[in-house]
Amino acid sequence: MIDLPPDAWCDKYYQGGEYLKAADAVWGIRSSVYSAIAIRHVVALRAGEPYLTLWPYHWRLLMAELPRIGVNAIEFTTSEALRQEIWLLATRNRYPANSLIHIVIWQEQKSCGTALRHALFQSRMSRALFDCDPRKALRLAPPSEYGIVGGNAGAWSETSIEALAQRSAEEAGLDGACLQLANGRIARATVGNIFFLLQGGCVVGSSLGTRPDALCDYVREKGLWERLRLKYEEMEGIPQSVIYEALECFVCDAALGLQPVLSVGTDKRFMRISSIKFAEELRRMTSL
Repeated sequence: MIDLPPDAWCDKYYQGGEYLKAADAVWGIRSSVYSAIAIRHVVALRAGEPYLTLWPYHWRLLMAELPRIGVNAIEFTTSEALRQEIWLLATRNRYPANSLIHIVIWQEQKSCGTALRHALFQSRMSRALFDCDPRKALRLAPPSEYGIVGGNAGAWSETSIEALAQRSAEEAGLDGACLQLANGRIARATVGNIFFLLQGGCVVGSSLGTRPDALCDYVREKGLWERLRLKYEEMEGIPQSVIYEALECFVCDAALGLQPVLSVGTDKRFMRISSIKFAEELRRMTSL
């Protein structure tokens, strides 16, 4: 089931320039027999435009996802056409400088066969992508047996697991939860991919169970850690013992930016000095 994003605006923009009410758009997605096979992607905007430095990475992820719903990349629109649609929707809605665009792509049943459709929804964003306040660092729930990802259940099941873990964390007054692999190691957080800064200047992340993300791809390819004279290491899941050994913890996500974490369900409090510096350097890189 595809639901509206939180605080969705009253209009949505169809390919070809036709505006419809959001309720009508969602009905069209839900009524399709292929509604369970859809791509959902979120892009942060600045002044009504996707971040130009991040847009190629968003586009690459979208193209990589299309085969999952049985679509060849050549059947979809072009990068510039989709970016223009996003700009037109932001202009029509007269949004503040910072907001989110939710892109949904699906196959819809027609009397003469199937048709490839896509819709754009816009929602509010409380702050700019790389605004970091160490006093408002994220608090995460620790990994639990109910938050196991990375198996053979598929993306649809993982989305459900993530949604349930996020709801449970929010009910406990937390910002998100850690998700783990079947072997008990940490895969990611519900709010983004998770990283730890260890003593000696080493940043560790997971190569398994992570969410494909434009900002993480950008960080990796542009060498953020090398710029800051740090070593980066990917593990096949992060051991839970790292929570107690790490100096700092942060999450990275294209709809959230790079945000420091205060705690992961323990009495220990992480420092936030370095992760704030990471976010500042990332803001400078993406603004070039």
